[in-house]
Amino acid sequence: TGIVRLVAHDFAFIGSGHSPDESLDAAVAARCAAGQGHYWDYAEFLFWNQGQSENGGAFTRDRLLAMGDAVGLDRTAFQACLNDQSMRANVQAETAQGASMGIISTPTLYINGQKSVGLPTYEQLATAIRQAAGTASPGPVGSPVGSPAGASAGGGASAGASAGP
Repeated sequence: TGIVRLVAHDFAFIGSGHSPDESLDAAVAARCAAGQGHYWDYAEFLFWNQGQSENGGAFTRDRLLAMGDAVGLDRTAFQACLNDQSMRANVQAETAQGASMGIISTPTLYINGQKSVGLPTYEQLATAIRQAAGTASPGPVGSPVGSPAGASAGGGASAGASAGP
């Protein structure tokens, strides 16, 4: 309908300062999955396969590759993307941008510039979107879906989500 544009931003803050930084590795992997049109499939797979502890081995390279196999990614292309240092730099830059905006946890949503921390109920989210849509200028219909970090175009109310494994 063109009313809402969802933009997901990677925010890899959990493993910061650790080696390996599994949060960063998982965010890079999700971006690589996006390159094959499977961002949301992969991100959901990451969410449901988190470990019991931070940097506890849930997002090792082998597990990230296996998750890619599970969602149907081309393994060779996926592996090459995981090795691309510019992907890591992009996620790190986006994480720094989020931190500069005061984001310290996920989910953090911005709806027409209004910050909301934590998971809203369906009714709270629907109300915020309806209110924002009433003040937003119309945009094109048919914005791309399934792309992270500002890769979508469109107008209407904008809901930005900061997501991080």
